[in-house]
Amino acid sequence: MRNIIEFRKHVASMIGWRYERCGRGPGGIDCFGMFIVLGRALGYDVPDFEADPGNPMEVVNAYSSLSREISLAEVTEGDVVVLKLRSEFGDHIGMCIGFGKFIHCTNAGVAISSLNERLWRSKIVGCYRLVES
Repeated sequence: MRNIIEFRKHVASMIGWRYERCGRGPGGIDCFGMFIVLGRALGYDVPDFEADPGNPMEVVNAYSSLSREISLAEVTEGDVVVLKLRSEFGDHIGMCIGFGKFIHCTNAGVAISSLNERLWRSKIVGCYRLVES
């Protein structure tokens, strides 16, 4: 089901999108909205969350039928990375785009960062691969 070509098109189009809490499109997006858009681009039926979850781990748990946990060593393009930035649990989500990089939404907007940077690697809580339900 992993439509990597469509995923790459969406990744390229999202660069420069601004951050907006609970945003779901080009006018503004948050990390969860980005997960929905990119998950759908990959070809998965990723439903929207009715309320702002505020905790990406809750999102991962809510979509446990759509994903399985994998190790960081297994991560490939299209996989989900959950990170902890301001709390002890995962409060940030991104998607791997290959070559050790991931796309995510910061307060400055959509950005691409390296999983090999010490800052990000030390913040990883879990990695997940979307699967057909």
